[in-house]
Amino acid sequence: MKSLCRGPDLPSVDHVRIDKTVLMKGLGNCAIVAFRLVPSIRTATETKVTNDLNTGVFVRRRKTWQVFAWKSTEVPQPKQSYGPTEC
Repeated sequence: MKSLCRGPDLPSVDHVRIDKTVLMKGLGNCAIVAFRLVPSIRTATETKVTNDLNTGVFVRRRKTWQVFAWKSTEVPQPKQSYGPTEC
């Protein structure tokens, strides 16, 4: 039986770039951060560059900032158009 603690082999991340636009907003004991993350992920057969929109919520508890919630959404790649399309 395969170990339940061991997951699938994860791809390696060559590098990660954070877009120049980072939005941070403090609201008392809460802070919100939003940014675009562009990781380059290498597997055994290919290298994939994705665009991910990230939003994080931090809460200050006992003088320490802790992650309260995080959401990452991959932006779909535009489909190539090879001619006129019908509506």
